[in-house]
Amino acid sequence: MKILIMFHSKTGNTRAFAQSILTKLTATGHTAVAIELQTEKEIKKTSFRSKQEIKITNLPDPSEYDAVLVGGPVWAFGPSPLIMEAISQLGDLSGKICHSFITMHFFFKFLGGSAALKHMNRALASKGGQVGEGFVCYKMRGHFDQQIESKSAQIAKIFTK
Repeated sequence: MKILIMFHSKTGNTRAFAQSILTKLTATGHTAVAIELQTEKEIKKTSFRSKQEIKITNLPDPSEYDAVLVGGPVWAFGPSPLIMEAISQLGDLSGKICHSFITMHFFFKFLGGSAALKHMNRALASKGGQVGEGFVCYKMRGHFDQQIESKSAQIAKIFTK
């Protein structure tokens, strides 16, 4: 299966998660590519509902892939504005398996994680994607690397069934 991993990372936490997912997927025989979204200028760290101009310089074409994984950090108790803008600019995702993944500081999902996954999954579904569960790794409680390892293995397992 050909899988796109598209993500936004400010501090490197989501990048580490995306790289782990990439490693697990390729180890199980999939063709996967991880693309960290880039913008013309730095975006404001604010709610995705706040208006700001975001010009993505490397938005991938999802038509080349069987599945699309979308990841980002939790900002202002929701998804990052960049990841939501990227999803809104993606083309048709009909027939594609889609999953979201996020990283967040707090260890309670209700402090932004649930909202981020809900908004990302709703946006992916509005593009026609077959949306599966979302995955969260928490920084605050420690064992972050172990969480990344475990969640990445869970994601890879979805595609090996």
